[in-house]
This record gives sequence, C-alpha cells and structure tokens, in this order.
Amino acid sequence: MTPIRNRNAQLSSFANQRLAAYSATTLAGALSITSSDAAIVYTNNNNALLVDTVTTDGSFASYSFDLNDDAVQDFRLWTRDNTGSSSPWNNDAALSAPLGAGLTVDAVGVLAGSNYPARLSAGATIDGSAAFVSLPQFTTGSNLGWLADGNSGGAGLAASNWIVEPNNTGYLGLRFKISGDDHYAWVRITVNPQSTRPGTRPRSIIVHEWAYENVAGDGIVAGAGVIPEPTSLGLLALGSLGLASHRRRRQNAA
Repeated sequence: MTPIRNRNAQLSSFANQRLAAYSATTLAGALSITSSDAAIVYTNNNNALLVDTVTTDGSFASYSFDLNDDAVQDFRLWTRDNTGSSSPWNNDAALSAPLGAGLTVDAVGVLAGSNYPARLSAGATIDGSAAFVSLPQFTTGSNLGWLADGNSGGAGLAASNWIVEPNNTGYLGLRFKISGDDHYAWVRITVNPQSTRPGTRPRSIIVHEWAYENVAGDGIVAGAGVIPEPTSLGLLALGSLGLASHRRRRQNAA
C-alpha cells in the first residue's frame, strides 16, 4: 500500500491577496498505488477562498501555492471580480506558473486559441501519458490557463471547463518540478460563478485540497491520498479483513 503523508497547507502572501476560510473540507477520493517506495503527500487546504476584493480596477488578484513545502512556488491562481466597473462581465479565473527564473507548470488540458486546463473527475490518471498544456509565467495575460474565461464569448466561453454549475468543482492535473524532475499532482478546486449571472462569469475560487506523488515520474490518480473519515476507515479495515479471510479460505480449499 502506498504510504500517505498528511500536512496542513501553507499559502504564500501577495500584496493583493485576500483570504477567507470556509468550513472544513469534504474529503473524497481513492488511494493510489504506484510503486513500493512511493508516497502520496496530501494537503488539506481547508476550503480557502480566493477573492478579488477590488471590483472596479479590472485587475486580477493572485495567489501562489507551494505544493511540496520546499519554499519554491509551484503554481498561481488568478481571479478577477470586475462587477463594479464599466465592464461587469469581465470576471475570470485562471492558472499560471509562478514568478521566478525557470519556473513552469503544466496542466492537463487543451489548447483552443488559449490554454484551458481540464476539469478532471476523481479517479483520472495524471501521468506522462496525459495531454498537458504548458503554462508559463503570467505577464500580459496571454499565457494564462483559463479555468473560466468570462471576458470572451463564443469559443473562449465554451472552452472554459469550470464555468457551469454544478460542473464547476473538480481536479486540476498538474506536472511540476522538484529539483528539476517532473512530479505529478492533483488540486481540487471550485470556481464560483457570478451570482447575478449563474453559470457564465466566475467571481472567486475555492481551493479544497491537493496531493502530489513524491517519486519523480510516478503518476497519481485524482483524489488519491485523501484521508478517509474515521467511519470510512473502520469500514475499510473491515473490508480488508473480510478480503483477507476470503483469500485464506480459498487457499485452504485449494
């Protein structure tokens, strides 16, 4: 069985960051088995709410995340609430690489004029065989991976994978670097739509939890590494005992 390491989240502060906590996260997922030496490192982010509190300047609020707690930022999330301006429809949610020399991040997704990270379901495999789009550092907006592209209609809006309720919660599949080597991770998020126009324009992002595989090159399954509730642990233990007993009976009969 793949070991699981559990820790609390650490979120870097930016000048325009405003962070509020939601209630304790609802955990879901399954254990991934990769190799005998592998360990999935899981982080409960306590449903952190990412918001843009200045709704009139047209600018993004940005948040940077360190997946493996090595003081190197691995990805950034962006959200823009422009409801108080002359362009109230200009609300977006996006993903990019962090700022820093040589820092990049790739996301499972599609290129449709711009980069659109996919909204994965629990159980999806995230490894070298997946289709990734490269998300360099954000400078002018052209390199963002759009989770919900509220500014553009047509193809841009249609390609946004996180924009329509109830299909606005899911898993990002990421490939990031640790000491120059590729590692794979999932991040469970919710992109909240604008309340006055549900299903069209995002206004905030909730980051629920994430996990990564600490062995370079080993893939991970979306949702793997989540610590079950005590009741679930008891049921899992009973199920394991029953399976072991069944196997012993079959071996004895043989």
